[in-house]
Amino acid sequence: MMWRLMPLSKMVLRMIVFGFVLKAGELLLMEGLPWFGGPPPGDYAARAPMMAKDGLLLGLALGISMAVYAGILHRHVHKPALFHLALAIVGLTASLLLVQFPFHLSYLLDQLGPLSDWIDFLRYEPWMVMLFGLTIAKHAAIGLMSLYAASRYLHDASASFQKSRVQTLA
Repeated sequence: MMWRLMPLSKMVLRMIVFGFVLKAGELLLMEGLPWFGGPPPGDYAARAPMMAKDGLLLGLALGISMAVYAGILHRHVHKPALFHLALAIVGLTASLLLVQFPFHLSYLLDQLGPLSDWIDFLRYEPWMVMLFGLTIAKHAAIGLMSLYAASRYLHDASASFQKSRVQTLA
């Protein structure tokens, strides 16, 4: 069972690095587009440590949830395609619960109001269309990174399992 520890920890580390990259991109985007409600330009140096902390927490939550699923609930992978799908679902579920302002779907739905007002609001507030597109892109990026982490986990786990078998047979 120790042969699974390193691949699971690599999965968590990959998701932490991805969380940092995602938050750095969000910081750069908010600096370039000040109408997101962020601080005025120039205050981003003060905001960077908070974004790094948010990236660490997002990456930890995604990585740990995926590692717990892979390590406890999905111990034997017989069909890799289903394993990839399961980890993508786990990653997307965690992202829908954890992604913060302004890229959170509940924030967007609060801004849009009832369904009948959506078309008028989107027609007169074109920046909301961009914000909605960026929100979907952020969740899609998290889902794609979950798929990548799942494939790398399968590769690392099979290599680690082969090494552990060679040592016990010799």
